[in-house]
Amino acid sequence: MILRDAKKKLNKPYYRLLFAMSFFDGCSSIAFGLSTWPIPVDTEGVYAPKGNIQTCAAQGFWVQASIASPMYNLMLSVVRVLCTQCDVFMNDVLHISSFAHTIQTFYLLDIVFPTKSKVFMVRGPYRKLC
Repeated sequence: MILRDAKKKLNKPYYRLLFAMSFFDGCSSIAFGLSTWPIPVDTEGVYAPKGNIQTCAAQGFWVQASIASPMYNLMLSVVRVLCTQCDVFMNDVLHISSFAHTIQTFYLLDIVFPTKSKVFMVRGPYRKLC
């Protein structure tokens, strides 16, 4: 629905936040849905492992990135309250929108570095799996 009139809608902060939230929600849902498939094939005690270390790290990245969806949902709630209850105009909300995207960018950078340094393969509940 957002992409139907993308040029008009993505100029508004509310729809940009909604699009970003939907993107991260969809990607993390796929990562959770893959379940044990991305785990390396030679792993014992796991049902249907079909992946390798790279697929396991990719799934770890998107599972970690799933926190972005609730964060964007929080910012959407803040935007809606400011616009309806506090009589703040949508153009003034642009600063809040850019703040939300900045927070998510730093969080994603915090996820990328452990993925590159293979921290997902060493720590966490799946340390024996990846």
